[in-house]
Amino acid sequence: MWKRLQKKLTIKPTYGTPVRKPRDSQLDRFEAEYEFKLPKSYREFVKLFGAGMLDGYFRIYSPAHGGRVETLDLAAELEEFRTDGLELFQGEFPKYRDFIARMIMFSSTINGETVVWDPTEVTNRRNCEYKIYVIPRDIGEEIEHLADTFRDYIEGWCLGQESGRVFNWSDREPEFEFVPFGRDWPEPS
Repeated sequence: MWKRLQKKLTIKPTYGTPVRKPRDSQLDRFEAEYEFKLPKSYREFVKLFGAGMLDGYFRIYSPAHGGRVETLDLAAELEEFRTDGLELFQGEFPKYRDFIARMIMFSSTINGETVVWDPTEVTNRRNCEYKIYVIPRDIGEEIEHLADTFRDYIEGWCLGQESGRVFNWSDREPEFEFVPFGRDWPEPS
């Protein structure tokens, strides 16, 4: 599914010891623990690439590599959000309280946007795909629908021309680079 993209991407060296890419059993365990079926396209992506930085801007989280937020472990990110961020986000975006309570974050940007799945908005039942939204960094901006599948998010937003419309750049050209996360990676802000 992602082999063509792998051929186009330059895989850069990581900082320190690379985190492990998840295995099917670890992804299955995450799904059972969080009662959330991961999209097929996401599962295939993280098994091939793992957690990391795509095109110098988009952090992609992955379960099952240590439970540390600083390595973009998906479970650790969700737990930190549920304990420290849920009330904050709901306070900043009061009309989206229910949406924020159910969302599953899987990506963020270096500019502070949070990218999430809405598990109630299934777009492809067979492949477990969900609508994807971006929660803006700035209070008062609207939460915006980005894509209907993880593949559309990667190809249309992270590596495509759609990103300039939401992430406020007009002259961005994709670099087609991926940096796997390592244990000594600078902690995300």
